[in-house]
Amino acid sequence: MPKEIKIIYRKVPDFRLLPATGAWGGPSINGEIIVNFYTDRVQEPESVTVVIDESTGVGAEKPLPPPQHVREVLVGVVMRPDIALSIGQFLVDKASSVLKKTNAPTN
Repeated sequence: MPKEIKIIYRKVPDFRLLPATGAWGGPSINGEIIVNFYTDRVQEPESVTVVIDESTGVGAEKPLPPPQHVREVLVGVVMRPDIALSIGQFLVDKASSVLKKTNAPTN
């Protein structure tokens, strides 16, 4: 007869939901898998300069230089290879299910 155990999911107080547009990583020297999740974005300016026309009192922003593109690394995860495979299969299964339901093209 199979045994059952109940597993309760609890979020820690500092739980955060993070956006990810990609990941980068590989094996560590200890044989673990390291993956860093990142998001790509355009860097907002540190400041803007507004020129005020003294006769009208109307202000206009000076043109900004071209934006810089930033790849911001949000979090890194270290795991055993078997867990990496399990998480990878989980992601493939869930993404495939959503793509089938939405009739989205797959690569």
